[in-house]
Amino acid sequence: MYLKAALFMALGIAFAAADEIHLVNCQNTSPRLPRDEYTVMVYYASSRDLNGPPPSNNICFPVSSGTVQWERSGGVSCTFPMGITFRETLNANAPSAPNFSAVGSGSNGFNSYTCYKDNGHQLYVDNDAKVCFSSYYCLSN
Repeated sequence: MYLKAALFMALGIAFAAADEIHLVNCQNTSPRLPRDEYTVMVYYASSRDLNGPPPSNNICFPVSSGTVQWERSGGVSCTFPMGITFRETLNANAPSAPNFSAVGSGSNGFNSYTCYKDNGHQLYVDNDAKVCFSSYYCLSN
């Protein structure tokens, strides 16, 4: 466990005090293309890093294809490429909560997080021109 934390710190991607995890839905937005969708968790060391697509080692796919319901009973967990697992548990009423209100919690084994409903803003466009929208974000406590 300590070896993983040291490795993340050495690579500059440690889950630090100012870090955040976004729960993201990506999709084609062109009406001429099929509505191909997928979900990802995206790690950002700070909100200053929210411009443009994240590095691939900061993206985690909770399911091998398609989408996942972030608010499902028991929560959603995902292991990032470097071996750190993040688990979120959102309230069942999270989709109807006001934007930016607390709707659940998360943990990565090192830090605990409070999760908030986001306003669905565009976070980035992926390499396949799919637009990725932030549904929720979790901030370390």
